[in-house]
Amino acid sequence: SLHYHTFIWSDFNQDAHFYWNQADKFMDCFDDFNYTLSQFLLEEQIFPVSFRSGWHYMDNDWQHYLDDYILPYSLHNDYPAKHLDLEEPIDNNYDWSLAPATFVPFRPSRENYQLPGDGPGWNVRSAHFYHVLHDDLIDTVFAAAQNGQDQVACFWGHLPESDFIQNIERINTVAHDRIKNYPDVKFYYCTAIEAMQRWRNSPDFQPPEIEFQEKTSGEDVYFEIRTHEKIFQKTPFIAVKDVYEDYQVLSCQPIGINTWQTSIPVKRKFLAKAGAAVCDTLGNQTLKFLQYLPDDVFIDNSDDNFTMIGRNWREVTTGIPWGMNAHVYTLSDTDSAIARWEYIIEQQAYYNFFIHVPDIQNLAGNLFYIIYTNQTPIDTLNYLQPLTPNKWHYLTTIYSTAGDEVTVELKVCGAGQNSKNVVADVLKISAMVRDRDLQLTKEILDFGEISCGDTISTSLHLKNLGLEILSIRDFLAKSGKFWADVNLPLEINPMSEAVVIIKFSSPLRSGA
Repeated sequence: SLHYHTFIWSDFNQDAHFYWNQADKFMDCFDDFNYTLSQFLLEEQIFPVSFRSGWHYMDNDWQHYLDDYILPYSLHNDYPAKHLDLEEPIDNNYDWSLAPATFVPFRPSRENYQLPGDGPGWNVRSAHFYHVLHDDLIDTVFAAAQNGQDQVACFWGHLPESDFIQNIERINTVAHDRIKNYPDVKFYYCTAIEAMQRWRNSPDFQPPEIEFQEKTSGEDVYFEIRTHEKIFQKTPFIAVKDVYEDYQVLSCQPIGINTWQTSIPVKRKFLAKAGAAVCDTLGNQTLKFLQYLPDDVFIDNSDDNFTMIGRNWREVTTGIPWGMNAHVYTLSDTDSAIARWEYIIEQQAYYNFFIHVPDIQNLAGNLFYIIYTNQTPIDTLNYLQPLTPNKWHYLTTIYSTAGDEVTVELKVCGAGQNSKNVVADVLKISAMVRDRDLQLTKEILDFGEISCGDTISTSLHLKNLGLEILSIRDFLAKSGKFWADVNLPLEINPMSEAVVIIKFSSPLRSGA
């Protein structure tokens, strides 16, 4: 299942104060919704078959998109709720005042999502645990069942709610207590798909069989998908991820019976992975994937392929943003700390290496990161200052073949660093190596104090972590008081750095 809120960073009343407001309409979030679906599919191998919208917001465009291309089962009918918020930050806008009060699934109308109609999907009334218990909705459901009404009732709560488990137990107790008054009623606890298939008297629980393959034309890649049966969606949902870690939904067009091809090509050299999600008319789902580059690998300090050398390593568990812990070594003048991360490369490709450290006090400097391939050192990086906590620090890029043993070794000497702390946490190995990849070593340029009428400068370090030459055509600023003192175009070679002088001219004080 999936739960999605239509938030957008906006200033609806144009008072120059921006908020995460609930969108006016679903189409304002259409691209983000598809991005979210693609990311879930490709990174988590999850695609929804049932759905409840955030705050129960719905409009016709959103229901149409769900019904036509995404999933068969919605569970966001919140009859009789209706609410309108006009004051920023805007939230909790919804309208289910016209929807059915019964817990009987209905096909939403194409003209009004609240009303029963002839849409292809289904909707079900749902209620939060609080309303179920305080409005005695269980009795309502049992009374209708006693009169022969087959129903699907969605009762829900949020997992982080402190009384989540207690409310489930209370609802279960109340439901079983009602059997005394309605002895002929039977009920089942089901997932949304199980409940709807049971309600629809479906004997089909077999996921559709599909074929998912690429069709190439030079550097262009199209995808073809074929199913052995009719599916619920008008076309399969196909998404791709590229080396820039962008996600894209590819539209499809039919090219035969139960056969589709993507409408636009993607460049093979940029592809990281592709995925297809297909759901039949009863909610049975099949996912297929094509892997072009390996997924990112994270080697944490608690993993088997992490080792430490030295007598003063200790585990810390507070203030750790990655994993459950990190290891810290307190130096003396006469010793050194060594930590190693090891990995066997599975696929021939370029790989970027990144290191991450948590926020530990009194960190040591003069860090040496030595990269080995098959026990041979190929690169050494020396950081004189401690690494900035809670961010990924790029180490190097190497080209490896399948079977290569890659080791990243951290070595820090204690001389002159008595009582300083060395921290070892997580290494990231990523095949998302780009053709051009501009990285800034500073996110904020601080010119310091300056007198009126003076000019001051600071350096901006630009790195190209890509595999091809990166060309910078211009530097733009909102104010003419800032400019780059550089000859353009500026070309930065692959895996290289350029330093640009940025100048600021302070205006004379008014009246001077």
